[in-house]
Amino acid sequence: MKNFKIFAGITLICIIALFASHLFAATGVAGLAVVLPLGIGNDASKINQAVMDTMNKENPTALGFYTGQNNHALSFSGGNASSFLDEHTNTAEYGIRIINASATMKTIVLCPAYFSTLGTVNENVVSNALTTEDVTVTVGGQPRVITVITANVSTTKSVVVGFMFHDVSSINANHGVTVDAVIDDAIVLVDGGKNLTVSSLSKGKIADFLSFVKKNPTRVTEITIASNNVSQYGRKMTVKRVNPAGDWGEEYIQLTKYFETSQFRTEKIIVDTNAYNLQFDDQCLIIFEIEAAVSSTVPTQTDLTMKLGATVNDGNELMGLAHTAKKVIAIVAAGFKGI
Repeated sequence: MKNFKIFAGITLICIIALFASHLFAATGVAGLAVVLPLGIGNDASKINQAVMDTMNKENPTALGFYTGQNNHALSFSGGNASSFLDEHTNTAEYGIRIINASATMKTIVLCPAYFSTLGTVNENVVSNALTTEDVTVTVGGQPRVITVITANVSTTKSVVVGFMFHDVSSINANHGVTVDAVIDDAIVLVDGGKNLTVSSLSKGKIADFLSFVKKNPTRVTEITIASNNVSQYGRKMTVKRVNPAGDWGEEYIQLTKYFETSQFRTEKIIVDTNAYNLQFDDQCLIIFEIEAAVSSTVPTQTDLTMKLGATVNDGNELMGLAHTAKKVIAIVAAGFKGI
């Protein structure tokens, strides 16, 4: 009887631990897999300590210490990063190139938050229209109305010929901001016959990148900026936290803070955006100032390479929860079979 009580106590502790695993998983925290050391015997205090040690190792949140490791809801792309402690070792990057041929500085949106940037591409089309006139004539002593063509008139109409993803009207209608353009793989603005052009330096299209981060909030730990115009490093980036009811404030990242004499040799600066907790999501409006052209014949070309950090990944979370649940079910089933 005594041995049965001890066995029942051990079983209860294990079931509680497994239930905790399910609870942590359901709340988005890493799963718990309790491993009992060999030789632990029937000592309940040692078993409890083993459970707590496992919770501390696999579920730091359980003891108030959180690093993001083993959190099903997070993904750390590239490299060997597995938590916020080594997030900076991520190798995943996304790059864009902005070329400003106009004579004035432009403001361009890097992340449009929840605003729609879908717009139409219109062209003027000339069409010919026939003008007619009703004329009354007498046929066989009876009046008859006939229609005759009196003129062939050319008219010009604006016709939708396509769609684009850099319309700024929705952004400029809200939150007291006025921007010139939104990044897209296209000529996003024409000013005085001079173009503001953006293109992707990475595998995916810019529209796809913005669509991804809108659904999967992604941190940017640093941005490398390389430009053929040294005046570019005197510009700034504005980060606004927005929602339909108002703003949560804004922050400015002054590029001059990261400009050093070594820039003349490296021709680039590295902005520590991790210090600002910068992330691309549907609540973050990020506005970048792009310097005017170097001259009338030499445009300003600026490359931005963003190092990506943690991503909130709902798809990964679902797979992780399912995996944890299967392990819990299998272990519990095996435990009950042994009773």
